[in-house]
Amino acid sequence: MPIKSFLSPNPKLPMKLIRTFFVVTTLLTGSAHLAVAQGDADLSKTLVPEMVKKGFNTLLSSVVAAELDGMLTGAGPYTVLGPTDVAFRDLSKAQLDALLADKVKLKKVLEGHIVEGKIASTDLKSATLKTLAGTTLEVKVVDGKIKINGATVVKPDVAASNGVIHGIDKLLQQP
Repeated sequence: MPIKSFLSPNPKLPMKLIRTFFVVTTLLTGSAHLAVAQGDADLSKTLVPEMVKKGFNTLLSSVVAAELDGMLTGAGPYTVLGPTDVAFRDLSKAQLDALLADKVKLKKVLEGHIVEGKIASTDLKSATLKTLAGTTLEVKVVDGKIKINGATVVKPDVAASNGVIHGIDKLLQQP
């Protein structure tokens, strides 16, 4: 394979995703650090690299496309109610492609899955949460399972240095 073709990005793969892959790879190897007021924070333990480590691949692609990756590697803290890859399969390929192409709509949908503060699953009791999109989510505990607007938390407490991810079985907000 010629070197040029090997180095040329796939035209179907957005440059931002390629760049984020390299950033996340760097973060996961522990070679990148960010100086913050409290000292050096290891970015490899923030929400975005945890999405990679725990298999939230479609969520990660969506976060990158919406340009929320910078925020989710920042100070936080945030609680991400993250649809699993299986949850994203409820959308057709055409729906997902259209959502990924509409950055404004995508950002609004994703912000509807993010809450300020770090909320452990043990603290998710019957209550309401306000998302970054300004929407309200209903939290209920039904038969020992945490339900958020009808979605079930299936992968709780994916800890990160700047928050937590709770994997959910469906999108909270349909595009």
